[in-house]
Amino acid sequence: MSFIGHGLPKLPMDASYFLRGYKTGQAVPPIRFFDFASARFPTFYQGYTKQVAGKSKTMCKQSMKAGVPSYAYKLQFLKKSTTINTTKKFNKLRILKWGAALCVALGIAYYAATYYSSKAQCRGGNQEANFLYDWTVGWFKKRSPANCSGALGYCTCGLHCQSPINIQEATTHQVDLPDITFNYNPARSVIQHLGHTVQVAQISENALSTNNHIKVDGQTYDFKQLHFHTPSEHVINNKRFDLEAHFVHKDTQGNIAVVGAVIAEGPQDNVAYKTLIDSLPIKPSESVRLPEPLNLDTLLPQDRRTFRYAGSLTTSPFSTGVKWMLAREPLTFSKQQINAMRSVLEENARELQPLGDRTVVFDTTIDA
Repeated sequence: MSFIGHGLPKLPMDASYFLRGYKTGQAVPPIRFFDFASARFPTFYQGYTKQVAGKSKTMCKQSMKAGVPSYAYKLQFLKKSTTINTTKKFNKLRILKWGAALCVALGIAYYAATYYSSKAQCRGGNQEANFLYDWTVGWFKKRSPANCSGALGYCTCGLHCQSPINIQEATTHQVDLPDITFNYNPARSVIQHLGHTVQVAQISENALSTNNHIKVDGQTYDFKQLHFHTPSEHVINNKRFDLEAHFVHKDTQGNIAVVGAVIAEGPQDNVAYKTLIDSLPIKPSESVRLPEPLNLDTLLPQDRRTFRYAGSLTTSPFSTGVKWMLAREPLTFSKQQINAMRSVLEENARELQPLGDRTVVFDTTIDA
């Protein structure tokens, strides 16, 4: 039994009908035959491929003379096309594998570079750095040596420079630094219960800035707020204190400077804090306006010598690049005052963070 004069077995009626176009001279795409045959008659298709594999040249010549399309030629074309497609797929897979390996290698190199860059640069800090920004452009843009200046080489601190820390006075770098200039004036203030802490903010009757600020390393930082932690977050010479006060400041570029003071129990009330403690709000979200202007200058220790280092915020988002100045001399509260503060505060001290390669500097003298 022949099929279109090629000595091949006839296909069932539906397949013959599908190929009728070759008998009538109608244009039927040859590739459709293979799609159809391989899908509907896989056994026939495989046998047909083996049968014509060694006779393709002869059948092609015969079909050329007879003017009939050669299916052997089409099968050979299909086989070659399949090989080309397989090669392309293999090349694409190989490119994807190499691309993935390259991305992993670059990621490892990037992490290593940023890690050791942050360790090398953790010597001080006067810039606030966003947590996500630290992992992207900020690492290279803000950590170059060109951005460091001042006696301590202040620069942006990396993700490994977190606060609070345990300050060992014996291992600090003791130098005579330019004093911090405190420009604090009495101002109307409000104390707010934020749930996890109480915060003091100053207000102005005409809604303008109160102009309370500090100046350190030639940069001016405006006072923003005062809040408290219990127990103290920083530890000095392995000693943790009852409370800690944070005076938070920010410059026009958003860089943060915090003046901290630990608070220990003393024999009598701290008169400067009496009005503030007597006005503590009891419930979360409650605000109380202090009855008289508050002078921040009286809330600081008399000894203004400080430990200075580059760290971070101690609350979310834990942004790095914070300039820390922690007073060496503790404030003292009476036991009643400490208990009053604890009654409205949660235990909101963050755990200690490793110092790493950072240097803590102690300002040894205060100029007259």
